[in-house]
Amino acid sequence: MPFVRMQGCKVLLADDSQEDRFLTKRAMERQEVFRTVHESTEGRDVIHYLSGSGEYADRIKHPLPDLVLLDMHMPLHDGFEVLRWVNHSPLKGSVELIVFTASDHPAQMKLAMKLGALRCCRKPVDFDELRDWATELAAEWRDNGQFRQAACRSYLPVVF
Repeated sequence: MPFVRMQGCKVLLADDSQEDRFLTKRAMERQEVFRTVHESTEGRDVIHYLSGSGEYADRIKHPLPDLVLLDMHMPLHDGFEVLRWVNHSPLKGSVELIVFTASDHPAQMKLAMKLGALRCCRKPVDFDELRDWATELAAEWRDNGQFRQAACRSYLPVVF
């Protein structure tokens, strides 16, 4: 039986759009199982946080997340570079990565999955869709303390 984390889900939000981070955080934290431990606007900061380097060395103040919601297109290391880094780090398999992207390029989404993303989802077009997505994700966490690899719902189409 796999290790199951029953406490709340610690989330790192990585998106260069302040509005997208705000709305995603709002939708997720309404579920009461998600707690944002860090927000990043660039891939380099995500890697520094996950590696515990520099200002992030104190894991009491800067705990490892259970889930990283990763925008694919960010400055200073994009989502692909973050996925590659995690894939070759000791964190591989211990941190779940879900890619949230505005891209509709199947090749990019396929590459994200190949590099270790649990899911690759199109960003919802409105807050109601985002809230519904967060509700479904929270139900998975409540059921068993982990996420399953799955395609996103029809309102977040991914076509391979």
